[in-house]
Amino acid sequence: ALLSLSLFAAATASTAQSRDRNPQPNREEVEGMMEAYVLSKLQDALDLSDEQFGAMVVAQKKLSDTRRAYRRDRMQVLRQIRQTLQREQAGESELQPLLSELDTLKIDFASNEKNRYAAIDTILDIRQRARYRILEVELQRRLGQMMRRVRGAGNDRRPQEFP
Repeated sequence: ALLSLSLFAAATASTAQSRDRNPQPNREEVEGMMEAYVLSKLQDALDLSDEQFGAMVVAQKKLSDTRRAYRRDRMQVLRQIRQTLQREQAGESELQPLLSELDTLKIDFASNEKNRYAAIDTILDIRQRARYRILEVELQRRLGQMMRRVRGAGNDRRPQEFP
C-alpha cells in the first residue's frame, strides 16, 4: 500500500509540475495518473498479497507500455497514410505497404497483449483475475471520460478533414 501511494504521489506531482506550464493535462499525463490510480487500487480491489502486488506492478507496467507503444506506432503509420493521401498521384505502390504495416501492427499488438494478460493471469487466482478484468473496464471508462473532458475544455482543435 505504501508503494502504491508513493507511485500515485509521484505521478500526481509530475502532472502538477507540467500543468504549471500547460493548464490542461495531455493524454500521457492523464494516462500516467490513471496508471498510478490503477496501481493504487489493485492491492485493495483484488485483495493481493504483498508478493502478488509487487509482481502486478511489473506486469501492469508492461501491459501499459505495450498499449502505449501500439497507439504511438499506429498513429505514426496513420499520419504517413494521411500524408500520402494528400498527394493526388498516391497509388497502390505507396499505400499498400503502409496498410500492410498497419495490419501487422494490429496483429502483433493482439499477440503481445494476449501474452501480457497471460503473465498477469499467472499472478492472480481465478476470482482475482475476474475482478481485475472488471476493474480494468471501469478504469478505461473513467479514462475515456477524463479524456473527453480534457479535449472539451479549451481545446479548439478541429479534426483534420479527409483529403
